[in-house]
Amino acid sequence: MTQILNHENLVELNLKLEKSQLNDQDLIYLTKSLKKCKCIAFLQLNLGYNQLYDDSVSNLGEAIGQFQNLLQLNLNLKHNKIADIGLKKLINGLSNSKKIKELILNLENNFFNSKGVSDTAIYFDRFKNLSIFTLNIGFNQINQEGIQNLSFSIGQHLEIKTLTLYLYELQIGDKGAAFLGDNLSQTKNLKSLTLDLSYNIIGNEGILGIAQALAQSQNLKFLELYLWYLEIQINVNY
Repeated sequence: MTQILNHENLVELNLKLEKSQLNDQDLIYLTKSLKKCKCIAFLQLNLGYNQLYDDSVSNLGEAIGQFQNLLQLNLNLKHNKIADIGLKKLINGLSNSKKIKELILNLENNFFNSKGVSDTAIYFDRFKNLSIFTLNIGFNQINQEGIQNLSFSIGQHLEIKTLTLYLYELQIGDKGAAFLGDNLSQTKNLKSLTLDLSYNIIGNEGILGIAQALAQSQNLKFLELYLWYLEIQINVNY
């Protein structure tokens, strides 16, 4: 594998290492080889279901941030051991790659919480050219404060046209849902929104708040909402 990564002229790389029992040392070794691929424009790394902690993930983020030709990044780190500091350093590192237009991050089921998300939110402001953004942070210990800070940062990206957020199985209530809707409605060029809020503690008030806020998004053409197992009551008047 390292011989392949020594190919400095690689423009596109798709590396699938899910469920490979990788540990920190494995990823650090892989990252060292990956740094040599300076021409990468399209990068897909599937590192889900391994034993990766903060140090190696931080190192990976720093390395990817050096790819100044990178346009599209799909990074799957679900079901690892990433905590607050690892999340912060990962996003900080990635944000140094200034040309990214499409970013897909799967961070489902790790060990970061609301503080980590809040501390990290500021770094999303650095992705100035981002037009397509997919983020999965489901199954983490994140409450409405973390979602408020994250969505505020995303809402400042006026250039985002397609946004997908997987926020299932968190600790979002009605207030957090209302903040989420208000902040996302600030993304004036947003045309497509997919939002998964399943398995939260959101009721009618929260859903109404989201609906009213998103109604202000004049350019929104496509909306997909996943609202499974919420606390919604539907009253039908005959």
